[in-house]
Amino acid sequence: MDATRFDGLARRLGTRRTILGGLLGVVAALAGLDTDARKKKRNGNHAAAKKKHNRDNAAAKSKQQDGVHANKKKKKKNKKCRTGTITCGKACVTAATDAMNCGGCGTRCGNGVACVGGLCASSCPATQIRCVDLCVDALSNEQHCGGCGRACTGELTCLNGQCGCADGSETQCGDQCANLQSDDAHCGACNRACGAGERCQGGQCVAAACGPNDLDCGNGVCARGANPCCSFRDCGGPYTYGNDLICNTTTHQCECGTAGEGICQRYPDANGAGTGTCDVCCPGGSEICPGERVCAASSFGGHPRCDCPTGYQQCNRPQNPFLCSQDRLTDSRRCGSECNDCTAIDPAGFCDQGRCLVPCGRGVICTLRVCTGGQTCVGNTACCKGASGNQGACFPLENGQCPAPPP
Repeated sequence: MDATRFDGLARRLGTRRTILGGLLGVVAALAGLDTDARKKKRNGNHAAAKKKHNRDNAAAKSKQQDGVHANKKKKKKNKKCRTGTITCGKACVTAATDAMNCGGCGTRCGNGVACVGGLCASSCPATQIRCVDLCVDALSNEQHCGGCGRACTGELTCLNGQCGCADGSETQCGDQCANLQSDDAHCGACNRACGAGERCQGGQCVAAACGPNDLDCGNGVCARGANPCCSFRDCGGPYTYGNDLICNTTTHQCECGTAGEGICQRYPDANGAGTGTCDVCCPGGSEICPGERVCAASSFGGHPRCDCPTGYQQCNRPQNPFLCSQDRLTDSRRCGSECNDCTAIDPAGFCDQGRCLVPCGRGVICTLRVCTGGQTCVGNTACCKGASGNQGACFPLENGQCPAPPP
């Protein structure tokens, strides 16, 4: 083979190798892209699964915490004060020595003046310490318990200079006091809450069992207490007039939706019957049905309702809806559907078929034929004012006018 043919062959082989190398490179690149795509897909699936797992764990933890918080909310009680102290607001104070409440709540001694025996004195006695401008008993003062500025919080009170629980049967759990034998939020130990459908008995969480006077709310929940409820329907129902009770779904007790009001009570009647809770709240916590209404059995079921006494009718009077009338057709003090007082219009006014009427006066042309008590005036008589008590009666007319009433 001569040199010229050899060179041509070499050039052709070199070109073929270049093309083959390029093709192999493209194949390798495509294989790499496929590998990267599969890897990304696996990583994406793994990330999605991990995210779902974290979400499920967070939801379960939140549900568990909600259960604990709900159990904690069940406990709501008044703060207990040790013997010898009084309650002022949310604090227990010793009125005999507390310079901020000397002798009673809100009675404050002046700067540097102590409270001794419930009276303000000029200097701190040996049993007290000075905290800024106050003389305090560090053994019992809740704001300066054991020293200035050491305040007792929550349900704790100051006992011999230490913040603790006034009731010896209770255990201090943070700033709360709990009976570990019966507290659902602190059963057997602080912050050990019983689950849904459980109750704390003897320091152990056990399944709740509804008694004969309890309401079974399902899911192991029993509504106990003076006013048990599972929903608002147990507090009088949606069809009871004037119903303004709500059901606290944490304590499962019917209570007033407005602060400062008390649930009206149905007191025993002459036969010893009728005890229970009425379906409305009373302003000021008086626990007495407003107006002339009484707490009576409800035809809607549930709690008794505040209603007019038997034989009386409810007045439809916007300015005072709590009046009751025995007969709105004839009762002069409760006349008509709005129970108007006819005597407030005129002392001689009376009620006829639900209308307030007034007898005619002297010298007045009168055509009023129906008089007090349903008396019908006949002939040449009409209802005119009389002398005795200014009541109406049938009098003979003089030229169509009412005469002067007889003496």
